[in-house]
Formats: sequence, structure tokens, C-alpha cells
Amino acid sequence: MTQSLGESRFNTARQGDVLLYRIRIVNTGTSVVRNLNVRDITPPYTSLGGLITQSLRISDGTECVLALPEVVTSGYVGGLKWECNGEVQPGTAATLEFTARVDN
Repeated sequence: MTQSLGESRFNTARQGDVLLYRIRIVNTGTSVVRNLNVRDITPPYTSLGGLITQSLRISDGTECVLALPEVVTSGYVGGLKWECNGEVQPGTAATLEFTARVDN
């Protein structure tokens, strides 16, 4: 985001840069997925940059809600968790996002 070089799997970052991470959820199967949990962590040498998906409706009756951190604060370091209660139908796709600031 800081340099706006587009999306890739590898970028060079400097201290103070803000990186945008996207977690893509796709049910590629033929069966319903129930009560999905998505987990990640702030990458090494970074802290939460402030932007994070708090809540996302991914299908009728199914919403992913940020469960960790319990309180979103810029500078948070640690685990991230979204709880998607309900059913994720085959073919359903959604994207969760968060930003991380490079600290060191």
C-alpha cells in the first residue's frame, strides 16, 4: 500500500511501510462447510496497521466476525482469528483483509 506496486507474493518493504494482506476463502468442494474458523498472525517484524476486516457476510446466514484480537488497536502483535458461524455453500468466495506496518 505504501508504494502501491500492485499485488504479488513477494515485495520489498522498508521500516514504516504498510502492507495489505488478503486472505481468500473459497469453498471449492461440493459439500457445505460449517462453522469455519480462519486464523493468521501478524507477520514477523510487523504490527497491525489499523485496517482489518471486522465483519464480512459470506453467504445467506453466514457472517465471519473478527474474534481475535478482541480489541483492535494499531500496533497489535499476535494472533488473528475470524469465526464464520453458519454454512459456507460450495462455490462461495470471500476475502478478509488486514494491514501490517513494518516495524524493524
